[in-house]
Amino acid sequence: MALFSRLVGYFTGHVTTPKGPFALFTPISIGLNCIGLLFLLFASITFNFPSTSPVTESIMNYTSAAVGIIGLISIIAWFTTGPRNFAGPRDSELFDGTEQHDAGCSCCTGR
Repeated sequence: MALFSRLVGYFTGHVTTPKGPFALFTPISIGLNCIGLLFLLFASITFNFPSTSPVTESIMNYTSAAVGIIGLISIIAWFTTGPRNFAGPRDSELFDGTEQHDAGCSCCTGR
């Protein structure tokens, strides 16, 4: 999801250059994101295929069942505990891409 959202942000013009302590040149970054997304899509599809044919229950590839169960648990956890435990960033924390801190925050005072 992160690779896809990075590419969407670049191609729609919302985030054209990544900012952070480590960032590659934009053409290299976009190229690596495309390669990573293509590999992820390829692996997600092909890893679910059975290894031999005909398929029996003893040689069945249960990857798709495991991914489905993990996805279901994640969705249930998001809707049951997400709103209670995840507050998200406050709008006042970011200003022009840089974090703004209170004078007494623990990261600035060393606590």
